Amino acid sequence: MTLATIPKRFKKYVHYSTLFLLLVLISCGNKQEKFCSCLNAGEALNNYAQKMLKEELTSAKVKKLTELRQMKKEACNDFETMAGDQLLQLKAACKNKHNN
Repeated sequence: MTLATIPKRFKKYVHYSTLFLLLVLISCGNKQEKFCSCLNAGEALNNYAQKMLKEELTSAKVKKLTELRQMKKEACNDFETMAGDQLLQLKAACKNKHNN
């Protein structure tokens, strides 16, 4: 190995390291976005369910409640088996992002 080949190898290493880091950051962002969608779907379901308790039930309202449940189930599917501390970190990240 000569001094002339070290910079090329180093550049290649830096390039791949940077690419890997970007991919990790992108995937984490997508995970966070998906979790924020899960939280929003859960809030929409809870708000609508509370509203339904105060009003007269109709088939249209029951249908909407069923649709909201399905939306929440789909949005939160990836997080069902996640540990509580991880969920709390994702929730805090969503709140921080929303407040900024």
